[in-house]
Amino acid sequence: MKSIDIIGFGLAALALMTDMMGESSPAVRRGSAQISDPVLDIIKATGHAEGGFDAVNGNVGSHEGVSFGILQWTQGSGNLGIVLQAMQATSPSIFAQILGPSWAAVLKVAVDSKDKNVQRTVDGKKLWEEPWISKFRLLGQNATMQLGQISAARNGVFMREALRGAEKLGLEPTMHVVGVLFDRAVQNGHNGLKGAVEDVSERLAQQDTGEADTGADLDEDDVLRMVIQRLARPFRRSTAPAPEDDPKGRWRQVGREWHKFHGTGVDLYTDTIRRGELTLANGALRRDVRVES
Repeated sequence: MKSIDIIGFGLAALALMTDMMGESSPAVRRGSAQISDPVLDIIKATGHAEGGFDAVNGNVGSHEGVSFGILQWTQGSGNLGIVLQAMQATSPSIFAQILGPSWAAVLKVAVDSKDKNVQRTVDGKKLWEEPWISKFRLLGQNATMQLGQISAARNGVFMREALRGAEKLGLEPTMHVVGVLFDRAVQNGHNGLKGAVEDVSERLAQQDTGEADTGADLDEDDVLRMVIQRLARPFRRSTAPAPEDDPKGRWRQVGREWHKFHGTGVDLYTDTIRRGELTLANGALRRDVRVES
């Protein structure tokens, strides 16, 4: 099996940036050599589903605040603060120029939002209100700031949990395996992925000892599909919830069962399964290339 270590940004990062901005550039050539990075390809695969570098969604939930960037880092999780710190570290001068005199206050509010404290304002405006929405878009459109997003994506908790998950499941950390787990960490949260992997690895261990029967001769896609289904499970139930358990009316009947919906009308169960299957089938996540931590 071919092995490619995680490398620095360099030309491969430029390839990701140009590709996600709509230009065809799967790799960048230096002379006759083709520069490629499996981690950047994984980020690109998920980033296309989440949005571009300048994608901003305001007030995505009462506890999540604004979400931003190629992985839609959310304010309420604290991840917005992490990506903004990475962008500021990439070029303090450009970061300050785009956000203006209150850049430090924006950074502090984003970092302090980790415990769902998303109501604080900067210059009298929440981070999902103008002028901050437009300023976030400008950050995302700047090539140097995009390198900060790539840094946060490749070195952050989503990638770490995907690599840890592959090891826990006993799977080779190929682009395919890590890419599927990374995408699940981004959509369902790194703690969600961690819990699902723990459950699935326990079931696999029980099968090895004869305590449980999950089916014989599971291949890696079977195991990854078990993780996807475990992540989707909390969003489906066979009976209607009691009114006091669903004050916001997020559970809706779908056929003979009930699914939980996001505030924007997304069926969370169906969407988790659908996107998981799409990632499993993504031919760009090559099975013969290892991702090395």
